[in-house]
Amino acid sequence: MPDYKISVHGTYSPELSWSFGARLTSSSLIGDVQALVANTWELAWNDATNGLNQFYPVGTRMEYTRVAQLDAKMKEIQNKTTPASHPGTATGDTLPFLNSTLVSQRTDFSAKWDRGRFYLPAMEETFVNNNVLIDAAGTKIQLNMDAAFNALTAGGNTIFVTSLKRHKGDVDDSNLYKHEIVTKWKVAKKPARQSRRVKKQINTYFG
Repeated sequence: MPDYKISVHGTYSPELSWSFGARLTSSSLIGDVQALVANTWELAWNDATNGLNQFYPVGTRMEYTRVAQLDAKMKEIQNKTTPASHPGTATGDTLPFLNSTLVSQRTDFSAKWDRGRFYLPAMEETFVNNNVLIDAAGTKIQLNMDAAFNALTAGGNTIFVTSLKRHKGDVDDSNLYKHEIVTKWKVAKKPARQSRRVKKQINTYFG
């Protein structure tokens, strides 16, 4: 079955962007996967109860979803995008952009190369207290991630992690590109540093 890289893309400001995603195996063609990914993340962002939009200021926007078909070495063959353009709805200020919400991709194994992670964008500041997500927000985001995961894996699709480099101690490439099936996404209570998201931000000075 074909492998795909699926992702969500947005902006904090016109010059500063964010994205997150995962890898998916599906028997469907890229256009059908595109529709599934777009529908899943549209609902995840806009759901009336657990929608991600409630955790982000209006300046933080979801702009599009993207699906890329991959070859056996995880290189892109072709890709499709679906526009979205949805702002957040929270009224406060954002946390520093590098303070991202971490989502751990868990498999049945515990070695570091048998797990993965992705980073949701920095949240509105009132949802983090004493450097951890408040319980109400964390519970909603976990329910949101559970629903998105279940939607994406319906019908026999699988989300997976894989190694793009040799493991420490490997003498050959036998472990490269193997699929370890992800069984759950778990939302971390503590925000995680994602400094590469702010590398494009131009430094300015007072005085």
